[in-house]
Amino acid sequence: MVRLRTRWKSWKRSPRGATVLRVGYVFFVIVALFVPVWSAASPAGGADDSGRIVAVGDVHGNLDQLTTALRLSGLIDDSHVWIGGDATFVLTGDFTDRGPRVREVMDLLMRLETEAPRHGGRVVVLFGNHEMMNLIGDLRYVTERIYADFAGTNAAKRRDHAYKQYASWLQAQARLFGEPLPADWREIELEWMEAHPLGYVEYVEAMGVKGRYGKWLRRLPVAAQIGDCIFLHAGIHPNLRDLNVDEINRRVDRERKAFDSWREILFGQRMISPYASLGETIAAATRHLERLSEAARRGRTVSTFHGLPADHLAQVLSAFLGMGDWLSMHPDGPLWFRGFATWSEEEGTPQVAATLESLGARHFVVSHTVLSEGEIGVRFDGRVFLIDTDLPSALVIEEGRFRAVYSHGVRELSVGEPAVRPMVEVIRR
Repeated sequence: MVRLRTRWKSWKRSPRGATVLRVGYVFFVIVALFVPVWSAASPAGGADDSGRIVAVGDVHGNLDQLTTALRLSGLIDDSHVWIGGDATFVLTGDFTDRGPRVREVMDLLMRLETEAPRHGGRVVVLFGNHEMMNLIGDLRYVTERIYADFAGTNAAKRRDHAYKQYASWLQAQARLFGEPLPADWREIELEWMEAHPLGYVEYVEAMGVKGRYGKWLRRLPVAAQIGDCIFLHAGIHPNLRDLNVDEINRRVDRERKAFDSWREILFGQRMISPYASLGETIAAATRHLERLSEAARRGRTVSTFHGLPADHLAQVLSAFLGMGDWLSMHPDGPLWFRGFATWSEEEGTPQVAATLESLGARHFVVSHTVLSEGEIGVRFDGRVFLIDTDLPSALVIEEGRFRAVYSHGVRELSVGEPAVRPMVEVIRR
């Protein structure tokens, strides 16, 4: 025991030990900040009315759709310069993935964020489920065209280097688990190259913790309360009605930071390759946790793993694999909930009314689900506005009036008008 304590003190004083302990401290601080996701929180805090508000739903890399909606609403001119004066522009998330001009969309939003306040205006860009997917490495909706926009002049060389890192990691994993090395490296290389188009490496880095877009995305709020309206991407499940806007934003921010911290630990322990996808990260975490658990069942003590205490590592892996219950990842969370679009009027009206009363608001403005009519939808006696139309459109709120703005004209929306039936078949994630 004395020898063990001596080795422990020596390890703590070593550069590697000090680094591991610092990472561990960050991890436990983050975990200590968490409280049960579905618990109560303080009452909602309202926000000052910003006068004219323009809300736009999911644009998914479609720059023309976004700029057309902003021009129709009088917020920008033909040169994409802010002319909206003191108006507030809210984008309810999901501006990444699918469309070909994701980078240009983000560049425009970032510029307008700084440009609008010079004229008394405000831009509120909200965080959607597709932004969360990008930050955690779920890139299934990122196209080759999107990657190509991030490819630099040395993209091929950078991709080759990334593959070599992957091949080295693959060999190390085979040795660790006592498995034979792959027989056909050429086939593995071809498959990896196909799954990682030119620009993939640059895209992942740009969306990373230190990347230009990654830094920006990680500070975006999930929800915003402006006047008597609450804006967010998907909706608020009745189980969350005791969480106010500030608490929802704080929790998702903690979860983003926790994921980044845990992924850094997994990378530092050489469990994942530098550009591992979410699926690869989950598979690696599962495999290593099973290895540690099997060793414990057989009575074998694994005191450290690459210098990190095994019990600490097991806690990291378990916490990481439990992120499906996070507020930002749960199907009923504010980034994914579809009840506002799929509930019947009879089912949803009392639920939404109670939730709004609890939050001290009168309306929700959300996107996330495209409606069959291709127009902005009004549901539950005007309590919910669904603004994902998949077309150039905007919801304009001014002096208590709600107007839907389209390329073909403007429509006044009555809060008491009949509900619009949602088209569940075109629901997108």
